[in-house]
Amino acid sequence: MGRAGNAFVIAMLAASVAAFVAPSGAPAAVPDLSQNWSGYAAVGPSFSAVDGGWRQPVANCLSSATSSTDASFWVGLGGNLKRSHKIEQIGTSAACNPDGSTSNYGWYELWPAAPVTIRIDVSAGDRIRATVNVRGDHVSFELADASTAMTFRRTLKMAAPDASSAEWIAEAPADSVRGQQFVPLTNFGTVVFSNASATSKRGHTGTISDPAWNSTVQELASEPGRNAGTMERFVAQATAVQILPGALTRSGRGFTVTWERSDAAQGSAGHAAPFGAM
Repeated sequence: MGRAGNAFVIAMLAASVAAFVAPSGAPAAVPDLSQNWSGYAAVGPSFSAVDGGWRQPVANCLSSATSSTDASFWVGLGGNLKRSHKIEQIGTSAACNPDGSTSNYGWYELWPAAPVTIRIDVSAGDRIRATVNVRGDHVSFELADASTAMTFRRTLKMAAPDASSAEWIAEAPADSVRGQQFVPLTNFGTVVFSNASATSKRGHTGTISDPAWNSTVQELASEPGRNAGTMERFVAQATAVQILPGALTRSGRGFTVTWERSDAAQGSAGHAAPFGAM
């Protein structure tokens, strides 16, 4: 939800290569670091559809939180390339409220328009399946909750949808309402993406690792603002979190994403366990 992930790419770390193994067992490409996306993207041909599923996570919400947190999980088309300025996406979110309660909900978005919350009940543990289809200037969304047998479908018109990439993403949502660049990220533990596929405009359907396109890894690592002072940078680094994508399964149809404190945050806390995980 919000800006495209590659608009925030800040670096590539050679040390991360060993953490990612391609389905063949060979090292995968070094991940792109992003301030809001984590997961996988496919680029190369133009796409007509993307599909994938996940289990809605159990949010770790503190009873005395000082602000809201959120985390989104989605599939979508567009937005990955630097020239991209649109995204068609649908997914779910796991939010923590200041009183410690949890909110789970579904949504779709024709970015840069605002996201739209959909009328479907979502609970932690539910098995979710999401699909985006683009045909001409029509975008079709589907979100199915296999645990409740509820399904949402909608088709909308959009001028020149972006179909230059396909994505399977966990995200720290942007929040322009409160004047923040990103909402603090909910501790969601680990989410497993599965049954991932994409279809090119020529009609070829394949997995994330299909040789018909190139798959790239997106890794979320929060950073202090560009104009942040010394103390602001210290606080940002001491409290930073990240979402680490795991290697693709051998089928190329699935992977995990895991919420973690950054090394700096773990060191400042005096222990290596993710916050709230003990």
